[in-house]
Amino acid sequence: MQPQDKYCEKCGTQLANQVTAVVHSHGETRQGTEISQDDLIVFVGNNQAYYLQKWMTSLQPEKRSGWNWVAFFFAPMWFAYRKMYLQAFIFFIVQSIVSSITFGITGLAGAIIGGLFGNAYYYKHAKQKIQQTMLSTDNPDMRKMKLMQAGGTSKGALILVIVLWLLWSTLTTLAGMPA
Repeated sequence: MQPQDKYCEKCGTQLANQVTAVVHSHGETRQGTEISQDDLIVFVGNNQAYYLQKWMTSLQPEKRSGWNWVAFFFAPMWFAYRKMYLQAFIFFIVQSIVSSITFGITGLAGAIIGGLFGNAYYYKHAKQKIQQTMLSTDNPDMRKMKLMQAGGTSKGALILVIVLWLLWSTLTTLAGMPA
């Protein structure tokens, strides 16, 4: 054991010397910028039990956190709803344009990627936003407010992606291309 090594006082999990993100089931333990289950609950908002169960049962929640049926069937919409706008944009563009060229084959590949890795992408997104918030303020009330704003869901973004999807489908149908 190195003198600079840090360990969680409650469960003994080793903490790295840089920014860490260890999910703890025992709640509030803050050393550095470690995130807790409470942070994730505040950030996720709706459907927190589903995501916490997926992340807590995975040995590496950033790489693989179980199957997500919503992300499988509606990847761009799900990413937008969960405020992962870059991922929503990428999935929308790839699935829309490339599927038009390949007659839908890559749409299935994108759906499988969304289903397999959606929860892991969301964990990475949540961890990053929580760490940014923790570094920006030490005030617990301010932190909670910022986590609620950064996390949760966006019905407006979901509606926007649905409208864009319908417009794209209509245009490709009128042009005689597969949607």
